[in-house]
Amino acid sequence: MARFKSYIVEKIKEGDIHIFEEIYNEHYHALCSYAQRFVFNSEDTQEIVQDVFVKIWEIRETLPGDIKFKTYLYTAVRNRCLDYLKHLKITNSYKATLLKQVSENMQNGTHASETPLEGLITKDLEKSIIDAVEALPDKCREVFMLSRFEGMKYKEIAEKLNISVNTVETHMSRAIKALRKSLSGHIFKK
Repeated sequence: MARFKSYIVEKIKEGDIHIFEEIYNEHYHALCSYAQRFVFNSEDTQEIVQDVFVKIWEIRETLPGDIKFKTYLYTAVRNRCLDYLKHLKITNSYKATLLKQVSENMQNGTHASETPLEGLITKDLEKSIIDAVEALPDKCREVFMLSRFEGMKYKEIAEKLNISVNTVETHMSRAIKALRKSLSGHIFKK
């Protein structure tokens, strides 16, 4: 049986899409059920499982030949669920912070003198900012939100994410560049 399992891994490493599809069909529903222990939205769990299979296919050539493929699948799904939950927590924290800022601005009368058109533009800009941040690659978004919305220093982010300060700086640079590009239509120069 172990020889059969290593044969499957070797065939996948060689790019045998038919074997990979068989593994997908055999384990997909069970992996979705497993993912629902972590993430309660069935659409999200389906996407997570599909993402795991796509990632495995992309890195298939680097798979160790001696892995227990079923265990590998479940571990990958669990890790992806935990990443998803971490991202969801950061995104929700960011949205709550943004809504709090908007609410405080409204209570302080910051927007009181706005015309209805200016109010719509402000809401449109806020939505565009949220969308632009959510469109960032996962690690860039996480680093950006930890820095800008949780007020963490680069060194603290590096320690929390177990990456170097240089990597944090690189992610921040990429995030800021991407946000500038995404939001360039909302910035009017005088």
